[in-house]
Amino acid sequence: MIDGKLLYCSIELERRVASLCLELASVVEGEDKFASILLKQIGLESSVHSEILRSLSMALGAYEETGDCPAVIGEAWRRVEEAYSKIKQGKVAEAESVLKDLVLLEGFASEETYHKLLLPLISKLLQDEAPVDLAKLSIEKIIQDEAFHEKALKKMAEI
Repeated sequence: MIDGKLLYCSIELERRVASLCLELASVVEGEDKFASILLKQIGLESSVHSEILRSLSMALGAYEETGDCPAVIGEAWRRVEEAYSKIKQGKVAEAESVLKDLVLLEGFASEETYHKLLLPLISKLLQDEAPVDLAKLSIEKIIQDEAFHEKALKKMAEI
């Protein structure tokens, strides 16, 4: 049986990372306009990813809302919450620390969530469905975007 709670929480994690990137973009805008633009791009794309994955999961009947995402996701969820608390203070000094957290989170999202969990899971759900190739194509695009996000965040963390 497909774990709809795990899908829901993975999607919520992506949504929170998107929000975190957008918040961080606002904080660093006065210091580094180009980093701010790139963070906005990552945040907006991540928001789109969460919506696409939510729609796919709902269409497949594998979306089960839960309030237990911190327990379901574990360490990655905790890191997002901590990073969000830091950035909500609006201090540029915290930006570097949050950026490093985002590098780790994007690596987690790309490797763990998309490659190991969502693509095989949705592929399995779609085995008997005609549009399996279309759904895989959509997820593969998200995987490419996530690899770009990780690369961009690493580059920003180096500067």
